[in-house]
Amino acid sequence: MGLAAGRGHSLGLKQGGNLVAWGQNYSSQCNVPPQNADFIDVVAGYQYSLGLTRDGAIPVGWGDNVSGQCDVPLPNSGFIAAAAGGNGYPGSHSLGLRTDGSVIAWGYNASGQCNVPDPNFGFIAIAAGNNGNPASHSLGLKNDGSVVAWGANEYGQCSIPAPNTGFAAVAAGARHSLGLKADGSIIAWGANTEGQCDVPAPNSDFTAIAATAYHSLGLKSDGSIVAWGSGQGSPPLPNTGFIGMAAGGDRSLGLKADGSIVTWGLAPGSPPSPNTGFSAVAAGRYHGLGLKSSTTTAVMESESDALHLGPVLPNPFNPATTIGYEVSVACEVQLRVFDLRGRMVRTLIDKTVGPGHHTVRWNGMADDGARVASGVYFCQMVAGSFRETRRMTLIE
Repeated sequence: MGLAAGRGHSLGLKQGGNLVAWGQNYSSQCNVPPQNADFIDVVAGYQYSLGLTRDGAIPVGWGDNVSGQCDVPLPNSGFIAAAAGGNGYPGSHSLGLRTDGSVIAWGYNASGQCNVPDPNFGFIAIAAGNNGNPASHSLGLKNDGSVVAWGANEYGQCSIPAPNTGFAAVAAGARHSLGLKADGSIIAWGANTEGQCDVPAPNSDFTAIAATAYHSLGLKSDGSIVAWGSGQGSPPLPNTGFIGMAAGGDRSLGLKADGSIVTWGLAPGSPPSPNTGFSAVAAGRYHGLGLKSSTTTAVMESESDALHLGPVLPNPFNPATTIGYEVSVACEVQLRVFDLRGRMVRTLIDKTVGPGHHTVRWNGMADDGARVASGVYFCQMVAGSFRETRRMTLIE
């Protein structure tokens, strides 16, 4: 299950692997192609959409294709992530991350945002800027903790501050970039007209970052959110208990551990009632989305039980991360880690657990006690007929 929000359209990924799209449809960005099956991730760009399937293909891009941003280069295989940049005028660009650690880029390329620098290997995460007037930029995080940036650099958004080491995550705004370091600090560079690069003190204990046109967000380990830039303001009090966040054009969203959503900004809006049971958030230019936890009927003590695999925090991570999950009644739960080839590397939970919210920590070790290599892994929760998976990235 997943969500993605574009400028004016929305995408929802169902548990069975099919997509639902709604909202603005000027360029057919909501017309999901007939082969609507086996998707594991979705990306929403400016009036276009991308879907990633279980076999590692981005089989279709649909919607606005004036710059070829929907024309995935061949061979269309081995992808594990995608990103969409640009704002449609004069063009947009797309990025794809492959299992071999290379990045493929296609679409509008006036400022070289599709010219991935050599050596093109060792990447574990990607981000695409959304300026587009007239150019955008691209970011890639490598497994050695360095960041590579290419494309438009008129505001210094591709000039990574030294030392270019120790990064664990990246995010791209319109004309600025963010990097989260493994020590919990945030580095920001590029345009700072709205203060979007002025990370508030104390710059420590951050676990996640988000960036949009002119503002930035950081999630702290104590469950608070810090916001800066473009007059979006700070999250309403009490600023505690957050486990996720999303940055939109004129609003920010925060997801709390109790399943509620908090909104703030220039035009925050309000989540529909009842504001409970949410497990993920996404923000577009003018709207917000919330994903509700699924209720799956499983053969467990002859009852229908609410089950949910929560977020992985931090993600990317080094050396360890925490995975949350929920069950409504006592049941058998298996929580296992798989590599990109589908091989099981670690069993985290295989036992009966009681009702409520639980967490388990993975320290990057395999069942045999060996440290696994950096890269992308999948955590899968199984309880009866219920299955849910989260992607996570271990960095060096």
